[in-house]
Order: sequence, then structure tokens, then C-alpha cells
Amino acid sequence: MADYKLLLFDADETLFDFNKAMRVSLSRCLEHYGVECSAEMLDTFDKINIKYWNMYESGKISRPKMQKSRFEEFLSQFNIDCDPEEFDALYIDNLAFCPFLYDGVEELCRELSGRYRMSIVTNGIAYMQRKRIESSSIRKYFEHIIISDDAGYPKPEKGFFDYVFRIYSDIPRRAALVIGDSLVADIKGGIDAGTATCWVNPGGIRSDGTIKPDYEIRNINELRTLLL
Repeated sequence: MADYKLLLFDADETLFDFNKAMRVSLSRCLEHYGVECSAEMLDTFDKINIKYWNMYESGKISRPKMQKSRFEEFLSQFNIDCDPEEFDALYIDNLAFCPFLYDGVEELCRELSGRYRMSIVTNGIAYMQRKRIESSSIRKYFEHIIISDDAGYPKPEKGFFDYVFRIYSDIPRRAALVIGDSLVADIKGGIDAGTATCWVNPGGIRSDGTIKPDYEIRNINELRTLLL
């Protein structure tokens, strides 16, 4: 194990259970408009949301386009008469109050913070991400919350990581470990930026081998074995 000085954690689906937050938020939004939420709606939106986020992270569409398009498609599919931008704004407001952590994350962060400097590096809407992370029980363990909106670039773009290492100009990039669930946003982004990488892969997804993390774990709590 290399002598890492800095741990850069992704937020959603790494520390935070975004799938749970998404489902709670969407259910509240539909309830607001008098629509009963179904399992089909939740599963459908999950797929639509992932599709448009992937397009955004690969630079194919802008963030505002991503936000609007995901709800245009979802609302149209279920014949819900609502302005997609209005629905998106309500959805983001609800997400901001859903700081659900995975089991064991708070204790893990406490233990790691005694040995490493740590920050959260995440894509997302600054208002929502910051409010959700600031209200969580793990905020005190992280020096910075670095969000793509603030950096001006999403992960995995070079500009995002250049922004991170302007903040951490005293730390060599190979002394940093990027930890996240996305092979593209986190692992490719970290590799291209010159950091070490750890892929959190709870589903055991098979990679095609073109993106090669330094480490792969199934559960975030396995970091204890790697880092402590």
C-alpha cells in the first residue's frame, strides 16, 4: 500500500445512498402533484436519470439540458401534466434533505480522518449537494466539499481535478487516492489526473478492462483493510 496523504471521496453511491434519496424525493414530488408513486415509476426514473447523467458526464449535453430532459421524458412517459423545470426544482429541493448514508460510513470516516486528509469530490448541483452533505453526520471529517458546479467542470474532465489540486497544491497527485463507484467519472478521472484510484463496485460489474483502477472493493467498509 502506497503512502497516501489525501483521500478524495465521491459522494453518491459511495458514501451516500443516492438510490434511496432519489426514490424518497421523487415520491414526495409526485405526491405534491397528486400522483400516486409506483415501483414502475421509481425504476423508470432511475434508468432515465442514469442515462442523462451519463450524457452529461461524457460532455454530450449541458447540466441544465440534463435536468430538464430527464423530467420531460419521465413526465411524458406517465402522462403527468407538469412543467419539467418546475418538477426538477422541487425534486432538487427534496434531495437536499435526504442525507442517507450507507451502513458503517460514519464510523469508517471517523477512523480514516485520524490518519488522512479527506475531501468529498462530487458532480451535482451545488445547492443540493452542499446542503445534503453539510447536514450529514460525516461533514466534520472532510476538509472541503468540492462540487462540479464550483469547479466549472464535471468529473471526469481534467479541469475538475486541476481545480481540486489547486486547493491541494501541497500534495503530490500520486499521494492522493480517488475513491468512487463510477468507472468513468471517478476512476478514469482519477487516472487521467495522475492519482491512484479505488473502484467501489458493490454490484460486481465486469469491466471491459480499458479502465484499470489500482484497487477494487465491493463494500466501502473494505477500505479499512486497504488503508488502516
